[in-house]
Amino acid sequence: MSDNLREALEALRDKVRAGDITKAAFWKVWVPEEDGGELAYVADRAARGSIDAAKELHDAVLPSWLVHSIDQDSRKYWYVTIAHISTGGASRSKGLWSHEADASLSRAWLLSILSALISETPKGETP
Repeated sequence: MSDNLREALEALRDKVRAGDITKAAFWKVWVPEEDGGELAYVADRAARGSIDAAKELHDAVLPSWLVHSIDQDSRKYWYVTIAHISTGGASRSKGLWSHEADASLSRAWLLSILSALISETPKGETP
């Protein structure tokens, strides 16, 4: 496990993009001792297709970010863009996903959440 939270978030984002989804990967970011692993389980459910879990995770870890847009293009890619409230939307994070129709929207949302967390996490911060 990395002792750098930003590196752990980036590694998790890359695993989600690659479809390499395991609960253990989420535990490297959301440490079970802190909340009983609840956020790791919620993130895992979002990665596996639960839109409700994606919203729950978003509300828990990014309360000052709102969903700006949810779109799907002609190639069936889902785009979920979230925006930071205090910047009037100037700070945005976009996730996209194109595989597995059932999980695509929730996984795109999860990727936008991870990208936003990465943007807010200073290098060298420990989990």
